Amino acid sequence: MPPDRMQAAIAGLGRPLETDEGVAAIADMFGTSQSATLEHLHNLGRLDEFERDKVRGTGLDSRWRGREFEISG
Repeated sequence: MPPDRMQAAIAGLGRPLETDEGVAAIADMFGTSQSATLEHLHNLGRLDEFERDKVRGTGLDSRWRGREFEISG
């Protein structure tokens, strides 16, 4: 994915890049898999580690989503 084409694709995205939908849209534009696109965006510095992991579903936020906590006392 040439950097200039990647920059143009991101600029015209119209949605946040750091989401499943954003990465999927870029992947569709380039005909690549979402996982390869996600790693490429991270390697280019377009997504930081937390954003990449969040989209992967391995970020800290996803580990705690939907859990209820009990406070004993």
